[in-house]
Amino acid sequence: MKTTYHQRNKRKKWVNLIIPPIALFLFGAIFFSVLDKQILSIASPMWRLGDGVSEWFSLRTSVFRSKVSLEEENRGLKQELESYRLRLISSGMSHSEDSPRDGIKGVVIARPPQTPYDVLIADLPSSGEVRLGAKVYVPEGPVIGEVFETSSSQVKIRLFSSAGVETSGYLERGPLALTLLGRGAGNFRIMLPREALVETGDRIMDASLSGDIVAVVNEITLEPTDPLKEVLASTPVNIFNLRFVIIER
Repeated sequence: MKTTYHQRNKRKKWVNLIIPPIALFLFGAIFFSVLDKQILSIASPMWRLGDGVSEWFSLRTSVFRSKVSLEEENRGLKQELESYRLRLISSGMSHSEDSPRDGIKGVVIARPPQTPYDVLIADLPSSGEVRLGAKVYVPEGPVIGEVFETSSSQVKIRLFSSAGVETSGYLERGPLALTLLGRGAGNFRIMLPREALVETGDRIMDASLSGDIVAVVNEITLEPTDPLKEVLASTPVNIFNLRFVIIER
């Protein structure tokens, strides 16, 4: 009787040691399985939202980069087209791309509307020595103004189109001598005899021996009883986008 009692106690003790961990394991597995499903049901929409936000930001960033790239490419193309246009307008002049004008190259750092009265400010190379009254050109040919103030590293340039400035020139078609009166923003006003032959698109040249282009005729107004007709012209250069100038020595 005594031996049987001890065996039963041992067996009961062994069962008591094994069953609780197994029960705890099964309970934990079931509990966490249910909990995982609940967490998954709650977290899934958040994860999907996070993926959507990330994708939205990625798309927006890609679109922004593409837009910036397109703007830079568009700006470059516009500059090339402007350069070709100026070369075409200046075709037939004494200088060309193969024999560039001799002068000091300046980098435009301020232009209208940053500066008033059609004035440019240009940086000069350290070796540049500029005199007052020196004529100023764009690399493609047209003459645009004169230097009216200098310093060791910069020059101020007054464009011929500055309001009230008078510039002598001639109509290439004629040739017919004339005076261009600056009206600002790259524009000129010219008064000619009503019988003078002039058409829109005609070139107006500088009166100096170099005969560089100064302006292009845009509009002609003639009243029936007036002895003179009004000619409106503009510099062929976009003065609001100038980057470089050539200053005669």
